[in-house]
Amino acid sequence: MTVINTNVSAVTARAYTLNSSYSIEKNIGKLSSGKRVNSGADDAAGLAVANKMEAQLRSTTMAIQNASNGISLIQTAGSGMSKVNSMLIRIREAAVQMANGVYTDLDRANAQAEVKLLKEEIDKISENLQFNQVYVLDGSYQQSFRTGVSNDEVFGLSIISQRAEELGKEAGPNVFGTTINAATHANSLERVNVSAVSASSISIDTTQLGSEFQAFLVNNPAPTFELSGEDSALFTISSTGKIETSQITHDPQFPAHNLYQFSVTAVSGQQQFTNDINLNIEENTTAHIVRKSTTLLSSTESAALSFRAVNSSNASDGVLSIALQDFVDADAGAGTFSIAGGDDAAVFNIDAASGVVSASIDYEDTADSNGDDIYNMVVKYTSAAGDEFTETVNLTITDGQEETVEYVMLSNPLPAIPFRSRFSLDIDNQTLSTATFDPGVPTFSEIANRLNMANKALSSPARANFNASTNGIEAVFENEAGNVSNVLTSSAVTVEFEVASTVGGPNFVETQTAAEAAAYAKTYDSLYGALNQAQSGDIFTYDYDGSTLSVTVGPGHNQGTYSVADLADDLNRVNSERPVPLAVTFTTSEDTLTATRTITGPTIPPTTFGDLTFNGTALSSSGPSVTAQAAQDRQVTLNTSSWIFSASGDIPELTIDGEKIIGAPLPGLNPGVVEVANSLNAALSARGISVSASFTPPTSSLTFTTSGLSVSAANALDFEKLEIWQPGITASVGFNRTEALSEVSFAGAASIAAAGRDNSANGNNTDGTATNQLIRHNANLTAAHLVGAHSIIHFEDDLTFSLGVDDLSQQLRDFIDANPFGSFSLDGVNANDFKIDAFDGTLKTTAAFKAAPSSIYSIAVHYESKDGQSFTNQITLIRDPLQNVVKDSVADINISTVAGATEAITILDRAINQMAAQEATMGAAQNRLEHAIDYLSMAGLNTEASKGRIVDADFATVSSNLAKQQILNQASSSMLAQANQSKQMLLSLLR
Repeated sequence: MTVINTNVSAVTARAYTLNSSYSIEKNIGKLSSGKRVNSGADDAAGLAVANKMEAQLRSTTMAIQNASNGISLIQTAGSGMSKVNSMLIRIREAAVQMANGVYTDLDRANAQAEVKLLKEEIDKISENLQFNQVYVLDGSYQQSFRTGVSNDEVFGLSIISQRAEELGKEAGPNVFGTTINAATHANSLERVNVSAVSASSISIDTTQLGSEFQAFLVNNPAPTFELSGEDSALFTISSTGKIETSQITHDPQFPAHNLYQFSVTAVSGQQQFTNDINLNIEENTTAHIVRKSTTLLSSTESAALSFRAVNSSNASDGVLSIALQDFVDADAGAGTFSIAGGDDAAVFNIDAASGVVSASIDYEDTADSNGDDIYNMVVKYTSAAGDEFTETVNLTITDGQEETVEYVMLSNPLPAIPFRSRFSLDIDNQTLSTATFDPGVPTFSEIANRLNMANKALSSPARANFNASTNGIEAVFENEAGNVSNVLTSSAVTVEFEVASTVGGPNFVETQTAAEAAAYAKTYDSLYGALNQAQSGDIFTYDYDGSTLSVTVGPGHNQGTYSVADLADDLNRVNSERPVPLAVTFTTSEDTLTATRTITGPTIPPTTFGDLTFNGTALSSSGPSVTAQAAQDRQVTLNTSSWIFSASGDIPELTIDGEKIIGAPLPGLNPGVVEVANSLNAALSARGISVSASFTPPTSSLTFTTSGLSVSAANALDFEKLEIWQPGITASVGFNRTEALSEVSFAGAASIAAAGRDNSANGNNTDGTATNQLIRHNANLTAAHLVGAHSIIHFEDDLTFSLGVDDLSQQLRDFIDANPFGSFSLDGVNANDFKIDAFDGTLKTTAAFKAAPSSIYSIAVHYESKDGQSFTNQITLIRDPLQNVVKDSVADINISTVAGATEAITILDRAINQMAAQEATMGAAQNRLEHAIDYLSMAGLNTEASKGRIVDADFATVSSNLAKQQILNQASSSMLAQANQSKQMLLSLLR
């Protein structure tokens, strides 16, 4: 097909012409530069390899230069050491000469003059020889040579001091020129990673820190704590080591802001341990709502103060805020109450389920934080879902009614009491008798304490508390309703002497035991809480002698419709349906359920009777108690044959079931067992007990017989002790009574607001609103590792010091083994007195150490691995006094005597050996450097050849390719001309 619109032949020829032209340009470039790769377009991967090889080649060249310079330094130092060695040999020659007996003291003095000048020259060379202003023989040279292209291709060289005072010294067991007397090592630094969920307050307990830190606390009790570090100002720490903060929350926009770093240090005496803490704050994805309110309350003082936080069942008796009430109601009371804070939180207790707050508060002996009788606490309710309501309560306490009676004793101190005795007191319609005192001089405090103990033991204690006063005993009456001055009665304190007692003598012997059929009952009260919740499907169980009665609330019952009567009927029904019904029946009285069982034969009241539960939770109960029983007398006999009574007026005292029963004073001049029986009969008859006496010389006894008591009551009587007391002197001469205050009554704290709860602007409650605060979260330990130790090293030296890593803690050595190829650094208070080899950790002294000796040094050796892990070894160096100063260095040589010349030979042998060892080390280092130069030179040659194979052009191949492309370019250009000409010919036909 013949066309003129598109000259396809010309376009094709042009494309091939361009390709060949581009190839010609590239080949001309390669021939011109001599390189196969002139840009990344030629060979991207090859160019990258070539560039790295170029960096390696140039670094190799510099490493060769480094090694050459190192050889120069070693040779320079060697020249100085050679001269020092020559002088040491000359001094030894002189010492050998002067140790001979053919010389006079004047000859030796002349020889010592030469030795003195030679030692000065040794010091001059040691202190002044330099290479490029680097001192090489003064003991300070401790550097490394980089003899390769990587960080691992280094080695260190240390040159000992050539000073006369350090040459020839006898080395200690671990170091050159130093004797280590003792070294102890202990863990001292730990790093932990801790995480916590964002909250209104966050706490970190010591149990959430590292194991090494906790071990320190166990082994070092009662430490003090302090915080330090970058973020320590955001935290507080208690005396027990608990760390808290309320100043930080999760930052979702900048994750780096959620990492906090600080340290806690525990100090115990001279010991301390530091725990570095990295605290990460995590986002709280289950934020809980917190509501707040404040309530003001007032009450008179009370030993049994209590109030309800919220309403009880079917009553409006809660005194805290309506907001709290609504919060609890919304949770259906399924949560728990607690005392959550406040200055006086420790004074109060709270029932977790009912919210009843209780305390014992004395207005005079105030226990509030600032002594103003205003008690501050925080009541917290936590719902079943974890939401919280916190209510701040300020309770103002006013003075209640009280009375104080002081019994003024005969003297202070009391006179010695010659017999076993006790102190007794009639007070508040009760008789108190202290425990028996042995002969001696009792103190007022002892008497008061025993009166308090006797009072507490009573089933109905007297309304008094006893204290020791300056002149005697003080009884304080508090917090009781009514006119105390008309109700409370008190006699003087008296001392009584023990005449006879069953203690250590005959015991009560059972002569007849009561036994009959008896019915026992147990009551279950306070059931309305469970019954109000009971509904269809709930379960009550009753346990009885290993058997269980189970009642399921029937259909049709909703909350509040199931009664005590329903429960009793269901229990009786279930029991009757058993193959053998249990010997128990259930009856009701108002809200009380009573379970009664009958037992035939001799018995005592049961110790276990049965538990009543609601959905597995035990309900309250009382009992067992005796409800009916046939009577039968019981008799108990006491042998009194060995008893001797004193003059008339002795008082018998019988103890039954812990209760002291006091008889009438014994009459007559020579009372006996019959008078004792008559005395006790009057006191015991009202209790259903009679006493009879039997006296057939030399035997006498008392028989106690129950009459008309139930079997259980008769058998339950425990006859414990009979004592006969002789009234002694009255131990008080009068008492002072305070004015009684007005009537006191307390039925729960009263709201300051006149109308009870009041949520108005002037009310006593301020209901809070929802906030964005969150509950407290404890931090959790996520990782921990030991990163530090403390070494205490005693040494004995006055000039030099040198330590290696092997002299430090095992923990540091273990860390280095696990993290090799790291570097050492030094800091601390006395860091300027020491220097450290960055590669092998050798620690040596500097001129500052020698210039101003100290008794103690504090430094820290840090080791950091290639991957950034670090370990710190704190070091405390303690200089022990030199016990025996030994002249053992070249500086101490004195050949002016035969003995001195003889000792000099030994010192110089050590010095020459030390020099030889140093020269051997330096020679080995020079050989190593020369080998390094050879290795680097060959490595550089091979690298250069490798690079050439990558980037250099093959001229034969490139020239051949260039000729080919030139021919193709000429052919394509010719064809392009012909293609253009063919269209011209076609156009000429159209003319």
